[in-house]
Amino acid sequence: MNFFEYQEQAQRRTVLLVFLYGLSVISIAVVLYLVLFFTLSKLDDRMAAEGRPGLFLWTFVGVMVIVGLGTLYKVLQLSQGGSVVAKMLGGRAVTPATEDPLERRLVNVVEEMALASGTPMPKVYVLDQEPGINAFAAGLGKRDAVVAVTRGALELLNRDELQGVIAHEFSHIHNGDMRLNLRLMGVLHGILLLSLIGYYTMRVTSIMGRGRGSGRRGGREGGAVVLAIFLLGLVLWILGMIGVFFANLIKSAVSRQREYLADASAVQFTRNPAGLANALKKIGALGKAGAMRADRAQEASHLFFAGGLRGGLFNLLSTHPPLINRIRRLDPTFTGIFDPSAPQLANALGEEGGGDGGGRKGQGGGAGVASLSGTAAKVQRAKKVSVRDFSQKSGEFSAAALQKISTFLQGLPKPLREALQRPGEAPAVIWALLCAAAEERGEKGYGERIGAEEGVLVKERVAGLVPFVMQTPRGAWMIVAAAAVPALREMAPEVYARFRQGVQAVMVSDERVTLFEYTMLRFLIRRLDGYFGLAVHREAANADLASFRQECAVLLGTIARLGAEGDEANAAVSFAAGWRGLGLGDEELPSAERCILEEADQALERLALLRPAAKQMLLKACELCVAKDGTVTVDEADFLYAVADALGCSVPPIALMTGSEEQEDQAAALRG
Repeated sequence: MNFFEYQEQAQRRTVLLVFLYGLSVISIAVVLYLVLFFTLSKLDDRMAAEGRPGLFLWTFVGVMVIVGLGTLYKVLQLSQGGSVVAKMLGGRAVTPATEDPLERRLVNVVEEMALASGTPMPKVYVLDQEPGINAFAAGLGKRDAVVAVTRGALELLNRDELQGVIAHEFSHIHNGDMRLNLRLMGVLHGILLLSLIGYYTMRVTSIMGRGRGSGRRGGREGGAVVLAIFLLGLVLWILGMIGVFFANLIKSAVSRQREYLADASAVQFTRNPAGLANALKKIGALGKAGAMRADRAQEASHLFFAGGLRGGLFNLLSTHPPLINRIRRLDPTFTGIFDPSAPQLANALGEEGGGDGGGRKGQGGGAGVASLSGTAAKVQRAKKVSVRDFSQKSGEFSAAALQKISTFLQGLPKPLREALQRPGEAPAVIWALLCAAAEERGEKGYGERIGAEEGVLVKERVAGLVPFVMQTPRGAWMIVAAAAVPALREMAPEVYARFRQGVQAVMVSDERVTLFEYTMLRFLIRRLDGYFGLAVHREAANADLASFRQECAVLLGTIARLGAEGDEANAAVSFAAGWRGLGLGDEELPSAERCILEEADQALERLALLRPAAKQMLLKACELCVAKDGTVTVDEADFLYAVADALGCSVPPIALMTGSEEQEDQAAALRG
């Protein structure tokens, strides 16, 4: 099952959750109606004989309002993203430039995972008050995702074990589990609200009952009313607890199999089952001492890497498979006996070397791209890459990509790496990438344009970074841009808005936008606009390709014409190769006036509403279109990366996957 099938499955699970949610609420309303009907029948004989049709209606409406308001409140609270959950459990955000060596190692591991999988770098949190070993990923999507680990995980796990845990959490990010998990929290809170109302009703009426006299008739009648209200509160409390019980049962059924899947994906990503298995063994050795201490841990139990609860009835409804079962899938030789001495301080810093503890040396698509006109400048044909099976790489956990990313980051020049970690200097890295691309094209005066927009100090800093950018492989420049995202998120919103406006202004100052400039701007918009509240949120629709036929034609036509560089015949051949992959019948290559970056960008905004399976077909068509002429430039590969990113599909920066022999083999196969 690939990334797109996981997304389809996640949507089906959401539909199932909504159905079960509605069924549970209706059941609660029916039971409450029967209790009220029986009680009122004892007080009024006509009720038993005639019934009151309006009673059920008001009971149903009342339950719906209470549960709905409780769910709505929690959903609105969680709509701010995974950071809300992390803070709810006592999390503290870790900055990219942290000087704590354990936190530095954590940031490095998360960064490597994000870059290797093409996922936006999630915000990193540490739960300082949790001495046990645990972690979770939370968010409504990849753009607002967070990864949080306990202080115990930092102190008790070595780098391989920590990497296995983080890879497990990235599997949940990729598989679309996070949105479902947050919706589960909202449903639970809505049903739990009934119990809370019942509980406080009982408390208030018990206080009122103690204050009433019992010797007079009025007192006796009033006492009966108080007793009736108390019993109503008791019923609400019981119904709420029953609802929570079955909601936890649903949560358990939904979550258990996903944990096995996440373990398998983590091993596929790291190629190191021992790391993940040893982390689980240390959790087992801690026993109850490793339980989560946060007051609201039960509410978020289905998010955790391991169960993490202290014990009790709800362990019968655990959202996680038994530790022994998980470990034996990774290590069949495990005896089932945990070693109490296993969870000792993992002095990984001394073992692995390097001050960072990791062995290192040294959206939302609502905002369009303004004023895009013209097509890309001619790119250098010497820079070729492979895009074989590009669409299949979306969401793929690749140990090879992880190793390449780790090696690449270790080899970055120290001044460039330090700039990537500092919010004040990260924008200069983006400028340096744009300036280096201009120099590569032979374009003069780009630094002067940056200076005119941003000032002399920024111009000088950019000039100092350009030589270090030029030392990095051309195919990895988008990885450098991705590595700058965490620090860019630390900017003040008004600073980011000025920076974004400045990037657009410099790009269009020569009345054209190159392919690399477009890719960079699209990348910044997707990775940062939503974070700073500048993107318009859109719910994903389940549209098919036929609904966006013209948009597909514009996108493929633009890709074909950019690659053909004015050769109409070659553009038509490339377009036809891509269009056949869509299965939409015949279509002519759109005119050159329509095949420009501005039109393609607007088409991408609408194509983001495609259903997951349709997105996979579209990415495959783009891959065929780009590679048909047998030559794929780095700029074209980066553009494919931008297309996948705009569609919400995580693809590793494919330009890093270079190889002349593979390229020639692919070209020969396509020509054949």
